[in-house]
Formats: sequence, structure tokens, C-alpha cells
Amino acid sequence: MSSSSPPNQIIEHIVLFKVKDDNDSNKITSMINNLNALVSLNQILHISAAPLHRVRSTSAFTHDLHSRYGSKEDMNS
Repeated sequence: MSSSSPPNQIIEHIVLFKVKDDNDSNKITSMINNLNALVSLNQILHISAAPLHRVRSTSAFTHDLHSRYGSKEDMNS
């Protein structure tokens, strides 16, 4: 079996993460802005980083990063 993606197969990549409560909100905003700026890379078809608005627990994730690529190779580069 080949490890490459079939042509025209879109790859969705979702990452959930938790930002510590004691982080400076300006640093968090900067991180989100910098992640969203990665849309300028040719390999990225879509990217969205944002806080999760329905956090129900202190152990829950606080943010998500959703990105879309044209192939696994694009995602890995």
C-alpha cells in the first residue's frame, strides 16, 4: 500500500489544545494570530485557530486549530 494520498484527496487536520490559565492574554492572542497567518503558505488551503467557547471543565481543551490541505504531502511539508 502506498503512503501517498490519492489525487485530489483533501486532508482535514484538527488539533485541540489547552492554554494554561496563567498565560498572558496578549500572548494567547498573538499565538492565535500567528497560527491564522499561516494561511499564506501555499500548502494550506484553510486554517482557523480560535478559542473554544463552550468550555465546561478546567481540564477541558481551550482552543482548536483546524487546517485543510490538498494532500498528506502538503500537510507534512
